[in-house]
Amino acid sequence: ALRLFYSSVRFNFTIYHIDSKGLKDYVAPKAKFTVNDQVAISNNAWANKSGQRITQYQNQNVTILSVNSGHYSNSDYTYNVKLSNGVIITDILEQDLIKANQSAFNVGTSAYITKSAWATANGVKINMKAGKHVTIIAKYARQASNSKWQYDVKLDNGIIYKNVFEQDLQFDKVIFNVDSNKVVAWFENHKGKLTYSMYGSRNGADGTADCSGSITQALYEAGASPYDYLYSTETLHDYLINNAYKLIVNNDYRGWNAQKGDIVIWGKRGQSGGAGGHVGVMTNNADNPFFISTCYITGGQKNTAVQEVRYNEYFAQHNYPYYYVYRLIK
Repeated sequence: ALRLFYSSVRFNFTIYHIDSKGLKDYVAPKAKFTVNDQVAISNNAWANKSGQRITQYQNQNVTILSVNSGHYSNSDYTYNVKLSNGVIITDILEQDLIKANQSAFNVGTSAYITKSAWATANGVKINMKAGKHVTIIAKYARQASNSKWQYDVKLDNGIIYKNVFEQDLQFDKVIFNVDSNKVVAWFENHKGKLTYSMYGSRNGADGTADCSGSITQALYEAGASPYDYLYSTETLHDYLINNAYKLIVNNDYRGWNAQKGDIVIWGKRGQSGGAGGHVGVMTNNADNPFFISTCYITGGQKNTAVQEVRYNEYFAQHNYPYYYVYRLIK
């Protein structure tokens, strides 16, 4: 390519400006940017004037430090710039700079972590924080994944996560929708795979589970909001209500017309901790319906924790404990 390193030439005692395209003008064009301007490196940028690769800086915002005249490629000016992390790059061609990228969120604004969020730019897992409300406390113009910006955010409980991708934040509250058929399917799919224990993972992660830990995991995998911890029969009530379940029966001696997906908790709240409570889900709408749960029916035999039984018989065998029925309300 023809390289022109002069800005003007004299013809017949008249000074003309010759631009990068070989055209002559009486007045030299002005630089597009000035010192301290905030601009961005374009996604077509390849190398600076001296050949230094700059592809890794594409789409990042920079600050203009100095403006240098001199023709090169399709540019009449080059620039020295500083990235947000302090790195300085010299002699970037004017053709490789564009208007600064605008962030979707500003410091002090509210946002929510999206359902699709998995980890921050530095690898910290945030998938279990999906749907949580956050406040933006810092922002950085950094290209990574599908984002041109990253943020430091603070949860309502004061915990701070750094370098959250812009793609993992949204303005609107995140809506979670449970599929009750998937809750039932979780237990069906874990038949013959879990051993009962209240002291292991509780949700099947290590091959052991208990009733409330497994229902918490089943709800989450069926579309419920991330849990703060694996709930017990004492604390599960609030999680259900926060995910569109409604209490439809509170220990009614007449029973109720069961529907597939109804979640039944045994044990009066405040007295159901440890072995004092139980929870499971109805699997059909029959007059004498089935009920599936992670239980101790087999005395803890390996891989037999998930059992499906006739609810009425099982209920009678346990002397008709105090019970609550929650139903998903669409």
